[in-house]
Amino acid sequence: MNFTKWYNELGGNMRKLFFVIILLILIVPAYALSNVKIDKKDVKVLDANVLVNGSPIKSDFGPYVTSGRTFVPVRELTEGLGAEVNWDGENMTVEIKFGEKTIVLKINSDVTYVDGKKNIVDKDQIPKLALYNSPRVETKTMIPLRFVSETLGYNVSWDEKTSTALITTGENISSTVLQTATIISDEDLKNENNKKNSNSGVQFQSQSEKKETKNAQNNKKNKIYERAGLKEEEYKIDPKKRKITKGFIQNGEKIKIVLDAGHGGTDSGAISTIDKSVMEKTLTLDMINRLNERFLMLGYDVILTRTEDEYIKLLDRARISNTSDADIFLSIHFNASNSSTSKGIEVLYGSEKNIIIKKSEQVHMAKAILKELIDSTGAVNRGVKNRADLIVLNKTKMVAALCELGFVTNSEDMEKITDSSYLDTMADAIVRGVQEYVMNYRMESDER
Repeated sequence: MNFTKWYNELGGNMRKLFFVIILLILIVPAYALSNVKIDKKDVKVLDANVLVNGSPIKSDFGPYVTSGRTFVPVRELTEGLGAEVNWDGENMTVEIKFGEKTIVLKINSDVTYVDGKKNIVDKDQIPKLALYNSPRVETKTMIPLRFVSETLGYNVSWDEKTSTALITTGENISSTVLQTATIISDEDLKNENNKKNSNSGVQFQSQSEKKETKNAQNNKKNKIYERAGLKEEEYKIDPKKRKITKGFIQNGEKIKIVLDAGHGGTDSGAISTIDKSVMEKTLTLDMINRLNERFLMLGYDVILTRTEDEYIKLLDRARISNTSDADIFLSIHFNASNSSTSKGIEVLYGSEKNIIIKKSEQVHMAKAILKELIDSTGAVNRGVKNRADLIVLNKTKMVAALCELGFVTNSEDMEKITDSSYLDTMADAIVRGVQEYVMNYRMESDER
């Protein structure tokens, strides 16, 4: 049929009706629906997207919305947030650990436990088992996104136009950081063979670090705190009486900073896929030596966790910091990915909302350092990220940050981080960031 002839033969009213129908098709959002089986019943759910600090959660089985609630596979969400998950098939419960926070959820139950305290969620947030038929037949444990994310200290918002749940760290992250982070898609995790598989490009853990972290989680908390050099009164704290300050109070005449070169000795950290002679442990020590010179010139009291190619256990790094009553802890790392396109700089911190031993807000120094690094280098801004699960951040009582200064698996980053002048530029930027933080957040004791 000739469409033009047919359209011209329509009456005026019919033409208007046809135009309205076409307009509605164009402007009304087309929501994608999927079928999953929940409680042995076929349920039509709205497909959803989830971004954690701008990076999409990776899963073969997509999140969905039902009864106005977003549900997401537990393992994919917790890994995206940097948390640990344990499944108890016998009792049908899932345990989520993030820093000092522990959440226990039970399938088909409205009873949850947060740090041992019983909570009741509304019926629309009850965890479920969902049977997917695509891309393959598989049952996934689905948990309520907002409840879990906010309990762990994250913020959650919803973009109606794109059916996207936006998860960000508890403190505000600028939209520019989110925009630059969204284009980065990588599954990163460095192990002893330099194969990386971790949380959307966040800081990896080597085999040595993973083993230590697991041991710390399996041991009694008090014992771990003591090994980290903390006194009983520093970790046995009543949350109701706890007071968090915006800034920090200087402990001595000089500002005392602990500089930590990541990895070392038998733990090489990331090994470059571009030049296998380039190892993270060497780069971190090089950067620490540059920072040491600069902070000493500024009158800081500097403590180094290592000065040579040796491995220092994570709890020992924390102990060095805590027993010295340092004001600042700063750890240096470099990144790696199984995607050669992943690049850029990020700074990690452990939020005081998740770590009981912290007395001051943690994000401010991380933000100040990242701003100076990005302004000075023009590198891709991967944002500041709450990683309260990392020992060097959750077992140090002072303000702490961990810098990831580029990817040894990306040719652009590698060209820069093997250039001495570029390393000097980054060292200068880090020092300026710390100085900016000290200038704006150092408090007098009577301000507490």
